[in-house]
Amino acid sequence: MKIFWSWQSDRDPKLHHYFVRDALKDACKLIAIDPDYEEAERPEVDHDTKNVAGTPDITKTILEKIAGANVFVADMTPVGITAPAALQPNIPAEKRSEPKYLQNPNIMSELGYAEHALSQGRIILVANGAHYPGPVALPFDWRHRSGAKVYTLKDGATKEEIKAEQRRFAEVLKSCILPILAEQAPVKAPPPPISWQPSSSSDPTIWPAAEKKLEFRNNAMEERRRNVQLGKGTRIFARIAPSTTLAECVLAAVFQGFAFGNMGIAEAAAEG
Repeated sequence: MKIFWSWQSDRDPKLHHYFVRDALKDACKLIAIDPDYEEAERPEVDHDTKNVAGTPDITKTILEKIAGANVFVADMTPVGITAPAALQPNIPAEKRSEPKYLQNPNIMSELGYAEHALSQGRIILVANGAHYPGPVALPFDWRHRSGAKVYTLKDGATKEEIKAEQRRFAEVLKSCILPILAEQAPVKAPPPPISWQPSSSSDPTIWPAAEKKLEFRNNAMEERRRNVQLGKGTRIFARIAPSTTLAECVLAAVFQGFAFGNMGIAEAAAEG
């Protein structure tokens, strides 16, 4: 699963571009720990022309990546503000427009395309609170939505401050990304029913023929043949849920037998 990161270079990249990118990577690692995610389903961060060979058409490549992404993340930290006095010099000050915050134009272009290609439900906005006064800094059409997820790093922040905020913000991003991915997760087939084995007629705590002796020899240690047998008494039960099919387990066991020896069990079974 792809998380596309739309970044800007107008402000200090250590506190914006690289900071959010690394926090997103950390969030992906936190999500990947979940055993419910298969290897192919685990999220990874994508951006601009990453992993695209040659000299591709940058705009076309970015739009294709956005359309194929599962999540779109955009930096909405303002990079400027309008000056009504300069823009409307012939209008009385009391009638001039209010100053408007401006985002990076490339991000706004990509954001508009992401809304078309992915829908609002798969978009996450982020902003550095040191330069982001709140929803008022967003374009009009975005002010009345859930708003940006905010981190705070002032210019000149130390490495320690950046690392601490990165750990915190990674958790925030994880909580935002998880429900979006969950809606897109493929429907998994229900596990096959458990096939219960019958118990011994003489002792319901063991399987049939478990009363018999098992003869084996540890070939690796060059030991003599020995017998083992289940004794009577209190038993402890453990339910083991295999993570693979029986056929795969058998194949692995056969390979292990060829590679490392079978400890004499196959020999004993063949003879008995």
